[in-house]
Amino acid sequence: MAMAALMAAMTMNAQTQGDINFRFRGGGNLSTLTGNDDAKEKMGWTIGFGFDYCFSNQFALSLDVNRDRLGYKSKSLDKDLNLEYLSLGPMAKYYATPWLALQAGPEIGFLRKAKMSGINQKEAYEKTEFSLPIGLSFEPKVSKKDVALVIDLRYRLGLSKANDEDVLIGDMKNSAFILTIGYKLGL
Repeated sequence: MAMAALMAAMTMNAQTQGDINFRFRGGGNLSTLTGNDDAKEKMGWTIGFGFDYCFSNQFALSLDVNRDRLGYKSKSLDKDLNLEYLSLGPMAKYYATPWLALQAGPEIGFLRKAKMSGINQKEAYEKTEFSLPIGLSFEPKVSKKDVALVIDLRYRLGLSKANDEDVLIGDMKNSAFILTIGYKLGL
């Protein structure tokens, strides 16, 4: 009954053809480098913004720009490796309901920093990497104007190697679960 009351209290946020929205968000992630036996998950952060263009009430395309702190915790050294990326890419969004979207799209990340215990590790990692974020976006309208709360859950699947094989042997790829909260504003 509580869930039904919550659903009834929310107003619908139907997408309309031609709508343009601005989104901003922030939150946390749980990341690791797959292909590295010494790596275990570590907490990081994500902030970002994006623009959506609605082709219909069910389909939209967004362009996202994110700053992500990914990496891993070393099992043997008990230290964190922090990899900071500036990432951008388009996301195709399908609205299964007026407030719930399924989303996926390619993303390119540019390495900004790579540090372990304050020591620069940037030469050991590729300067660019490709990934495929897939996920869900919960977007209930929170005002009579075009403002919606956005809760976004994504899995960021690494498609290309994060490590430079000349320095680190192996095929390590970034992997992360990302949970953010923010707002969407109609323009």
